Amino acid sequence: MSGVEDRTVLILVDLQKAIELPYWGRRNNPSAEARIGQLLQSWRMAGRPVVHVRHDSTHPESGYRPGQPGNDFLPAFIPLPGEHVEAKRTNSAFIGTNLEEWLRTAGASQIVITGVSTSNSVEATVRMAGNLGFDCLLAADACWTFDKKLWAGRTVPAEDVHALSLANLDGEYARVVDTAWLIRNLAIDFHPMKSTHRSHHDMGGVEPFRSAPIDRTDHDLSQFDKQVDALMNLLSHPSRRLVRVDELRNAIESLPPDRYDDLAYYEKWIHAIAEVLVHKDVIGEEELVLKLAEIKEAGG
Repeated sequence: MSGVEDRTVLILVDLQKAIELPYWGRRNNPSAEARIGQLLQSWRMAGRPVVHVRHDSTHPESGYRPGQPGNDFLPAFIPLPGEHVEAKRTNSAFIGTNLEEWLRTAGASQIVITGVSTSNSVEATVRMAGNLGFDCLLAADACWTFDKKLWAGRTVPAEDVHALSLANLDGEYARVVDTAWLIRNLAIDFHPMKSTHRSHHDMGGVEPFRSAPIDRTDHDLSQFDKQVDALMNLLSHPSRRLVRVDELRNAIESLPPDRYDDLAYYEKWIHAIAEVLVHKDVIGEEELVLKLAEIKEAGG
């Protein structure tokens, strides 16, 4: 099986608050959100493109209808600046949208699909993707569905509905894989920690980057800021010397301009810590991604 290509796009389908409304009934795969979070974290760390599909239902009784809370993205899957959002009104993300055009323009021939529900919008989107010629990877453990009542009255458990959808799609419209395989085959592109020129953010005194007066007003640090600061001090302490401050600064200077501008001060430092530790083989890329997702899931 071929791996994950450099321009592979991660597509998250209908991960909005409406999916948590009680009228959906019993679901399967309670770990799906955690798996999706791992994939999203991996794609962001690798600097790969992400698409968030938002369902704007036209049905009056739907919780996905615009103008109500259910239309909002789930907190764990709110798009970051620069991540593409595609609004749809049918079950397929390719019908009545610009998704195909966006993918072609981005040069993406391979996509990874996650989200809800396996037997509805995910399946409809995968079928269309396959028919359009995309190499579609469907993350089996990063989607879920619900119990289905048949016309004859019998209710099929969500686990069986999910499994049948995957079986129908695998080999015909997509390749069914799992989160671990995707992360294992996704090469996280850390930037080389060497700089022979003045970087985007190191242009003080040069127009139009002339520095402004420093604001030395005291301000409270967030809990995240304090934790990052403590982590830097711990790792760079002379008794350990796992990282040097100059290595961390070099990693920050290796950030491309758009990433540098998007990240807050302590976010830049946590990126640098991760890059240096991976570069020194203190921790593996896959292990780092999984651990970060685990911490996020636990509310850390």
